[in-house]
Amino acid sequence: MASQNSSQKAKKAKSPPGDGHLALTSSSAHAIKKTGTKRLSGADRRLKRKLVQASAKASARDLLLDDEVRDLEASLFGDVDDVGEIERDISAQQPPATAAAAAGPAWFDPEDASIQVDIATGPSRRRKLRHEEDEHAIDGAEYQRRLRVQHAKLTGRSEVPSWAQVEDAETAAPKTTKAARADDDGGTEAADIAGLLQSGRSVVRTSAKAADTTTAAAVAAQLPRGTLAISRLIDANLDDIGNCPADVVAFHPKRDVPLLLVAGLDKVARIFRVSYAQGGEGCMAKLGIPETPIRSAAWNPAGTHVVASGRRPRVHIWDVSHGACTAVTPPRVDVGDSGHAPSCEHFVVNEDESMPLLALPRSHGAVQLLSLRGHQQAGVLRTGAGTVRALCFGGGRRSMELLTASRDGSVNVWDVRMNRCVASVNVGQGTSVGCVSSSANGSHFAASLSGGYVHVYRWPSESADDASREAVHRFGNLTTDVDGLDFSRDGSLLCFRSRLARDALRVAHLASGTVYSNWPSSKTPLHFVHSSSFSAGSGALAIGNARGRVLLYRLSAFARL
Repeated sequence: MASQNSSQKAKKAKSPPGDGHLALTSSSAHAIKKTGTKRLSGADRRLKRKLVQASAKASARDLLLDDEVRDLEASLFGDVDDVGEIERDISAQQPPATAAAAAGPAWFDPEDASIQVDIATGPSRRRKLRHEEDEHAIDGAEYQRRLRVQHAKLTGRSEVPSWAQVEDAETAAPKTTKAARADDDGGTEAADIAGLLQSGRSVVRTSAKAADTTTAAAVAAQLPRGTLAISRLIDANLDDIGNCPADVVAFHPKRDVPLLLVAGLDKVARIFRVSYAQGGEGCMAKLGIPETPIRSAAWNPAGTHVVASGRRPRVHIWDVSHGACTAVTPPRVDVGDSGHAPSCEHFVVNEDESMPLLALPRSHGAVQLLSLRGHQQAGVLRTGAGTVRALCFGGGRRSMELLTASRDGSVNVWDVRMNRCVASVNVGQGTSVGCVSSSANGSHFAASLSGGYVHVYRWPSESADDASREAVHRFGNLTTDVDGLDFSRDGSLLCFRSRLARDALRVAHLASGTVYSNWPSSKTPLHFVHSSSFSAGSGALAIGNARGRVLLYRLSAFARL
């Protein structure tokens, strides 16, 4: 009876498909052991034979695995008896801590000289390391040297970064003292940004501003033509991209405050922090303006307020330091049949901190001036030349002079303190002017004409003759109407763009009157460009496109934002 039960239970036990092991129930194994070999049936004997074979295969596999593990350990680490000898050799070869700090690289690979790297095939970044077209293979040491040279070309920096330099106690102590003095004078960069958001004080000292101006002028004199050394950084608004085109991008007017203003039709103005080394570092503040899709936005001259407006009869002044926003409705200008409140869709702000002004184009050739301090009307300019198509304030010592462009191609220069026209230039010869922009020092201005043409002129004055009012540079690199012009802060570069064509943006070298040919290239992801802005130190260029992204590029010729 026991034999029949064990036989039936053994038949029910099945092995998993595809596996050499055999599964047995505890009752069947016990029955086989108890009855003995002689009394086993044919099915039980076959079952026991398979069990013995499976156990033998498992034991052989475990032994083979143990041998392979021991061989691998011996090849990597040697025998166990040699561990002490190896540790003693390593301790003898290890230099003292002071010698390691004084030595150069911490690791030398003797096999670098014997390695052969094929630079003729593979990624394009490797083929760029060739000196001649038929060059194929170089050794490891030469490969490292060429990589360093290529890195210096792309970044514009050949020296060792400050974070990688080893400093001793003698050089570190004076830096600590200098840092303490910097904290007493105004704090670090992070403290400047925090102070900007908490108070309305100025974050830039006069001496630092003069030093930056001298440095920018020296860089502008040495800026090469033909090839622009530029590299892409992390997008400025990567962590908070709006669901609309980036119609406005504007860097903070102070060099020591790395902030970027971004706004668009999603009714939100955002302030991002950026850095020269990395790019976008996150959103610091944002302001939502209900029922006002933002079409124009700008910093005030001191950098403590943001002015924003849309197709509404009011402007919004955002106090960044305290987070308060004030809506200001300018009074109506008595210029004729204005049956409805005029729109504040377009405006410009001057750079004079002592008298900050906002200029609004009105109908019938009028321009309304609004004080950003008292929020009161400061005057009205009447051009009498039809609708004002574009306007801009001068830079530097001409911050109280206003340029207005009309449909007939004439550009007038106004002294806003005396409310009168001081000079006029016919730049379009009957062609409509699209937009105008002034250089930061007020020496030149640029005007765009129909068909994608851009002309650069010297700033006109009352004493200037007609010959001096001829264009000093003419650019025709775009085929669609130019709707944006931006000078770099040092006056060496001019960026012009058009949103009517894909990748329609060019950068011109003003000293030579030429356009850079290497950038943007066919691989530059500009898309449809809606806005652009140079940083206060000319070291960065921000570009807003129709996808809502703000691309950030670093100009290697400049040492800072």
